[in-house]
Amino acid sequence: MNKATLALRISERLNINKKDAEDMIASLQDIIIEALKRDEEVTIAGFGTFSARMRHARKGVNPRKPDQMIDVPAYRKIHDLLLPLYQNALTFVSAFCSACE
Repeated sequence: MNKATLALRISERLNINKKDAEDMIASLQDIIIEALKRDEEVTIAGFGTFSARMRHARKGVNPRKPDQMIDVPAYRKIHDLLLPLYQNALTFVSAFCSACE
């Protein structure tokens, strides 16, 4: 599902127009990103937890020239934790798919 489909489903469920649903999604995204930039952890009960973690600088291999080592600079990475309901849904889907085989 992409952002447009999500906005459409939200608009149908809440009986609002699609533009308002798109604005809600964009606002949620902006709020989460702003909090992560301030090194805050964002926890939405029943949905998930987001945090920004610092990845240390390291040596890496140049994918175009495997014999050449390159310096990979330190950077911030968004880390998300799956909610238990989502993890259970994945288990259910994998069990269902394996039962169909």
